[in-house]
Amino acid sequence: MEATPEPTAIPSPAPEEDEKVILDISFVRESPPNIDPQVTNDPDGIDLIENLFVGLTRYNHLTNQVEPALAKEWDVAGNGRSWTFYLRDDIFWVKPSEETIDGFVIAEAVRPVVASDIVFAIQRACARETNTPGAFILFLIEGCEAVQQLASATPADLENVGVQALNDTTLQINLVKPAAHFLTITSMWFMRPLPRELFEDEAIGDDWQAAVQDETPLLTSGSFMFLDSTLTTLQRNTLWPIPFQGNVQLVNINYLTDDDLALSLWEAKSLDMIDATAVDLFDVADSTLQQTAVVSQQTLFYLNFDFNSGIFRESTVRQAFAAAIDREALGEAIYG
Repeated sequence: MEATPEPTAIPSPAPEEDEKVILDISFVRESPPNIDPQVTNDPDGIDLIENLFVGLTRYNHLTNQVEPALAKEWDVAGNGRSWTFYLRDDIFWVKPSEETIDGFVIAEAVRPVVASDIVFAIQRACARETNTPGAFILFLIEGCEAVQQLASATPADLENVGVQALNDTTLQINLVKPAAHFLTITSMWFMRPLPRELFEDEAIGDDWQAAVQDETPLLTSGSFMFLDSTLTTLQRNTLWPIPFQGNVQLVNINYLTDDDLALSLWEAKSLDMIDATAVDLFDVADSTLQQTAVVSQQTLFYLNFDFNSGIFRESTVRQAFAAAIDREALGEAIYG
């Protein structure tokens, strides 16, 4: 086994005025969202996961390309069914330390993020008891669907899932069939790793986020880290080795009761940006309207059939139901 590299703190670059670049945002909710990568389907939680937990890859929404992240490179063999990812050795599980440099809290490295962390995440997502919303997407991986059908998967069952850590920095994933889009799947939030030892601690168990909010340090691996257990302030991870995009160094999250309050705080310049999708834009000033921007989330909604159903097992029945759906009326009823 190769020696673990010594992490080096990288102070976030300060702007010319020598002041931190702080972003004040809001979530309209009473409490922090679920940030468990294998459990949440909450948009706010997913946004946080994107910044807190490194993925094998990262999807760049500006270029529509999948980029390296934890995996620095990969190759495909076995007629497109066997994917091997070669991981960086300089991304760490971190927590805030008590040290500061130039006003920034220094991240404390606990250990490197390794291939077995990804193995644990995929096995956990495939297990039915985890109730991962996107588990069916991972049925492309050998053994995942079979494990999902078990009421309670044993460690031996999980070993049958087609994911293996060849060593700390080499991960192999075997698919049931060739799938070019699998690379995009590796960027999704439910494939983000979590440290296995967090779940092996009997005092924490599966409800690790509740334990975090009871003062247990939150271990993260992404470009940002929470500074305390209230999950309200994120700071750039000072040990993050990949070049940052943008100039934001600190993010303050305000948990608010309603969208009107968020709008009022934005108009008072107490917030830098808000989600205005639930704001009645007919009642706001023209100056406010000029500051709105439409941001595409590139999300696809669809209706699907349960192929395990005795009714929808027949293709002619599925075709009949599909033909009977008035898509235009359905879209109008849902979105107006």
